[in-house]
Amino acid sequence: MLLVSRSLATSSSTSLSPSPSSSATPSEFASSSSDTNPNRARGYRYPHNAKRRVLLSGLPDTALPNDVRRLAPTLVNSNAIFDVTFLRSGLLNQTGKAIVHFSTDVEASDFKHSADKRILGGKVVDATILSNPEMHETIDLHYANHMASLRVPLDIISAESGRVVILRGLPALTGEEKLRNKLEKRYDLVGSGPWRGKVLNRAGHNRHVIQEGSINNHNLILGPVLRLPNTHQDSSTSWFLVRLKSMSEAIRLARRWNNTYFTPQRFNIDATGGRYKVQASVAY
Repeated sequence: MLLVSRSLATSSSTSLSPSPSSSATPSEFASSSSDTNPNRARGYRYPHNAKRRVLLSGLPDTALPNDVRRLAPTLVNSNAIFDVTFLRSGLLNQTGKAIVHFSTDVEASDFKHSADKRILGGKVVDATILSNPEMHETIDLHYANHMASLRVPLDIISAESGRVVILRGLPALTGEEKLRNKLEKRYDLVGSGPWRGKVLNRAGHNRHVIQEGSINNHNLILGPVLRLPNTHQDSSTSWFLVRLKSMSEAIRLARRWNNTYFTPQRFNIDATGGRYKVQASVAY
């Protein structure tokens, strides 16, 4: 949870409170970040020219969906906020920008005026109202030069917010099946099945070179562990997206694996030189 205050010329910046990697319990973060609004699952559609989105800029890269909700205290205990979509970098890190979706123009306008120039985690937040076309233009522009193979991972993160863990720093030869077998012994992973998620981004549409291995088919059979594309052809490590059945399981996995060393069965840390230090984070 991040502290929120109104930005003033004489105000001092607030500090960050513990993130999911701190000593707080998984249930605390699960309850603070859960989205109980049923509209997300129903795929609610807005009128074309409705101004029911708010673009937030200047967010801390540790911000959670419930931190965004606290920018407008009067909306915290209602279903006014339909969804929160964090815009991500080519490495799937938060970029300090998010699009907040509302059910009515009035709620979006009220949130914009309440959130604009407030301080969240020591950073001043800017809020801008967006129409439906402006929202799509913003998303397209943001993801224009991303790898096209990140389209499905980005959509999975959006659809399964809080139940997805990104693991980085594993050995390059680690495969999806091997990692799945290791994880399913201790964690409640989702099962394999068809993925028909809604296309929310057009990552890579501005690239001049067609990328091999890009995924454009959103009628896929996906498992709980997805290997993500290497960011460099000579990379000695790999990274994965892990899908779990609940937010508490995702937080438990991230805490257990973050800043630990992954050692292949035939080697120890001395033999591998501590090269495979894993970073684990829950994606919202």
